[in-house]
Amino acid sequence: MKNLIKKSILVLLLVTASLANANVNFENIRIFTGNTKSLNLELKNNDGGLEIFIKDIYGVELYKEEFNGTKFSKKFDLNLLPDGNYVVEIEGQTKINLLPFKVTGSKVEVLEMKKEIIYKPIVRIENDLVFVSKFSLNKEQLKIAFYDANDNILLEEKLSNDIMQGKIINISQLSKGEYRLFAKDSKRRYVHQIVK
Repeated sequence: MKNLIKKSILVLLLVTASLANANVNFENIRIFTGNTKSLNLELKNNDGGLEIFIKDIYGVELYKEEFNGTKFSKKFDLNLLPDGNYVVEIEGQTKINLLPFKVTGSKVEVLEMKKEIIYKPIVRIENDLVFVSKFSLNKEQLKIAFYDANDNILLEEKLSNDIMQGKIINISQLSKGEYRLFAKDSKRRYVHQIVK
């Protein structure tokens, strides 16, 4: 058990180091406007299968596309969009890139200063242990809740307000079946299915 905990801490440190050096300045994503009421998106993907959305300020999906590959390029025609603020959201396996833009008349402006990366909680199961970790540059608190198939709460906890947060849940005493792990930060709520 001690060796497993040491290995887990080592994995968390390696993940933290790689995330700390990760692309915080969006060098793998290029978003720009053209001469028309359009938006161009180019990206080099290293985060598994992606879902690419365009959403309005209320979170309503106006466009959705799934992408599996390494290079993506698309020009979005925004002529039908009314004036307002929108966001291109790129959700991968480990992070969500938020790229806001504004439509005014026939003009589209990328809001460079409001770009943001949200790191998703990583859930990994090994034997009878569930490892939960999350990288948070803003040190925002992560709340987790673990439920059985009958919606009985088995664990509820607020993790520390650190850059790297983690929790190990021992499920060895639980019976076989399906469980759900909810993780919530200040911006998003994530659900993971756990099968024992």
